[in-house]
Amino acid sequence: MGQQHLIGGKGNKNGVAVTALYTGGISIGMLKPYYVDVQKHNTQETSRLTYDQIQKDTTVYDITGASGFTVGWGHLKIKPGLNAKGAMRFDYGRLNQTVTAIEVGLTGEYYFSKIPQVLLVPQKNFFFNAYVQIMFGSRK
Repeated sequence: MGQQHLIGGKGNKNGVAVTALYTGGISIGMLKPYYVDVQKHNTQETSRLTYDQIQKDTTVYDITGASGFTVGWGHLKIKPGLNAKGAMRFDYGRLNQTVTAIEVGLTGEYYFSKIPQVLLVPQKNFFFNAYVQIMFGSRK
């Protein structure tokens, strides 16, 4: 859910409309494990394991490559969370016929459980982003 407030409008021929936007809502994260193809050291036996499985096992493995994007969908976990966004939009399109705008904003997402990302990176609940969006188009 969100709202936008017009701070300053523009004339028909030129000018800049300034709008403040803020939104919030529910985030649904999908956490898919990343599998790698491994081979037991000094043997020909191969398998697909996650990094957690490799670290917990005492067997020495040689990593031969990634298992691919399609592997691991059967172990998908849903991670619920919340999100919020605040932004300013500057619309400078001509004569109300074109859409030409720049939007600058900040977003944040908080998940109720820690989210693993990549090996050796600490897990965290909160993710923060800044963005710039450029819009071009026409009005009908």
